[in-house]
Amino acid sequence: MVDAFFNYVDRQAIYAVFSMLAKDFHLSHVQLGLLGSSFAWVYGIAAPLAGNIVDRVRRKSAILAGLQTWSAICMATALSRNFTHLILFRAAEGLGESAYFPASMSMISDYHGKATRSRAMGAHQTSVYAGVIAGGFSRH
Repeated sequence: MVDAFFNYVDRQAIYAVFSMLAKDFHLSHVQLGLLGSSFAWVYGIAAPLAGNIVDRVRRKSAILAGLQTWSAICMATALSRNFTHLILFRAAEGLGESAYFPASMSMISDYHGKATRSRAMGAHQTSVYAGVIAGGFSRH
């Protein structure tokens, strides 16, 4: 569940710093919109493909590989010097995160029987929304 929390904090955190990004990188509203949606486009396209891959490999390995990819991309984002860098790194984060949800749901369903599966998925989903909420906080 901690993975889901941080996965969703990352998705939302960019919106909390939009005003700073707009100022520092001189971004228009259209560029901010593209920046905000680039992750979702790549994630949406990659998720079914990632699910197909996750069905063929160990799910724990898929989650760890996605986490490593996501972490490397997040670190590389700090090197961004212009809008092109920002949007490419932001979109690439969608690749790193796309394996998590299919693998985590599959693992939860394997580890929990009918008596606890819904509760486990509910707890997982709560961590998703806690991450969405926490990712929206900004101290600027």
